[in-house]
Amino acid sequence: MQKLLTRLQRFRTGSPLSFRLLAYILLFSSLFTLISSAIQIYSDYRKDLSQIDRRMMVVETGYTSSLARSLWALDQKLLQTQLEGILSLPDIVHLRLKIEPDSELVMGEIPRNAQTISHTFKLTHQGDEMFSLGQLTITADLKRVFSDMRQKVVVVLTTQFLKTFFVSILIIWIFQHFIARHLTTMPTTPAISHSTTCQTRLNWTDRTPN
Repeated sequence: MQKLLTRLQRFRTGSPLSFRLLAYILLFSSLFTLISSAIQIYSDYRKDLSQIDRRMMVVETGYTSSLARSLWALDQKLLQTQLEGILSLPDIVHLRLKIEPDSELVMGEIPRNAQTISHTFKLTHQGDEMFSLGQLTITADLKRVFSDMRQKVVVVLTTQFLKTFFVSILIIWIFQHFIARHLTTMPTTPAISHSTTCQTRLNWTDRTPN
């Protein structure tokens, strides 16, 4: 660490313009990287939430009729099997089935302090009349979503930082090789011209007759 600081100090002293350019590049590139990475990670987070929402809608579409038939037939074994199938889906951790008029069936467990989303849909039976049989509430845990998001933050920021750093080094090398080298030779040109002019004037002075 001490050697790195020493080299940076030497680089700053020996090439102040290059050091300043490198600092500006890293500053603005890092700012842009943070903004773009935040947008990308938030977009992925919204996609994961949408995937869970779609999964719940699939459960509602695919299980509503079968659950209603099981409730209407009072087939508790089949109802248990159907609910276990729903509970085995990714991210689904808890089911609460309210059965009319005052019964309830609960499966799964919501972890403490967990961040969750829920979806509720009604179960009905259509005969000569519409009978309300109950409603099912599905709860999904967002633990996997946040875990994936944290991993993406580390990976994205690391890769973006390394890319920005190496690109900055390449820009500095190009600047020093093609531009800074020519800038250092430019001040000597007027001095040479001035010296030549003075020498010419001196020669003409020496030739002036007495």
